[in-house]
Amino acid sequence: MDPSPPSTFSNDPAQLQDIEFIFGNLVSLVLVIALIAVVLMIVIGGFKYIFASGDPKGVADARNTLTWAFIGLTMVVIAWFILLLIQEIMGSQIFPITNFRIDVPAI
Repeated sequence: MDPSPPSTFSNDPAQLQDIEFIFGNLVSLVLVIALIAVVLMIVIGGFKYIFASGDPKGVADARNTLTWAFIGLTMVVIAWFILLLIQEIMGSQIFPITNFRIDVPAI
């Protein structure tokens, strides 16, 4: 199966490999949006921390924002690795951003 998109639009009926391509693009889009949201929350948390000016409540609020931003980042990275694992198990190549492999040396 060729995971590359068709070069031209046609009136051919949809095929199963088209779903694989659409799913890969959708997952990539969601991951990019999630990463943008995480970066934005880290920046907002940093500004909250700067503008807290030593106020204990402001500092706690900034720390809470940064904590949840890093938890979100961790969840996005774990989800991406789970999708890579599923892709490796199924033997497909549906995610266009996964052109690398991690080879574990034999012991």
